[in-house]
Amino acid sequence: MGTRLAAQGLAFFLALASQAKDPEDLLTTYLSDLEKAIKNAGAKNAPDRAKLEQAAKLAFDRDLNGSSPNVPKPIWDYLNKHLDNLRLGDKKFPEEPWKAERTLWINACKAVFTKEIRNAKEPESPPSTEQLFESAFDAIREVDKMFPLAQDLRSDGAASARTIFALLLPKSTPSTKDAKLLYTERIARIDKTFPTSNDKDKTVNSDSCQLLKTAAKSVFDRDLSGAKK
Repeated sequence: MGTRLAAQGLAFFLALASQAKDPEDLLTTYLSDLEKAIKNAGAKNAPDRAKLEQAAKLAFDRDLNGSSPNVPKPIWDYLNKHLDNLRLGDKKFPEEPWKAERTLWINACKAVFTKEIRNAKEPESPPSTEQLFESAFDAIREVDKMFPLAQDLRSDGAASARTIFALLLPKSTPSTKDAKLLYTERIARIDKTFPTSNDKDKTVNSDSCQLLKTAAKSVFDRDLSGAKK
């Protein structure tokens, strides 16, 4: 009897150990650990705070390696979640005096985002190039609205949108419409939404403008390749 119970207990423990944790749950725990490090070590005790944060990071990295989303979501949903996580970090860790913690949080968010998009739910059918461009355009505009002043978060959000675009472009379905006309309309729309006509606008919009124009050109090339087949 005792042997059977021991065997059952061991099997239960192994089953629990083998269950992969959801990356978002790990990120929540990591946030709590960072906040505890700040609270326990204080603002002026940087060495001890750094030690606590390093321990938290080691645990997070270890657990993330074996994690998996409990319920895979569509890939653009993971971008929305990533932006929410970045915004949370902006609130919790303003650049002063928590610049180091802010960097740790951004890197953790990036790691979770990368993990999640690898396991994203596949769509029932590949996106069209038109759908793909619209999704990228909306994503960059959302980043622009969410992080008008936080350049670090703005850059990361835009780079994350670009990553998804690059993953989906080879799978996209080329348009049967006039590719040159679509491209011309998209460039005009980008210039209107993200103008760079003066120095102030260039400072704010040049990165977003260039990213979307590159995406428009990539979609144009994809549409042309489809038309030649």
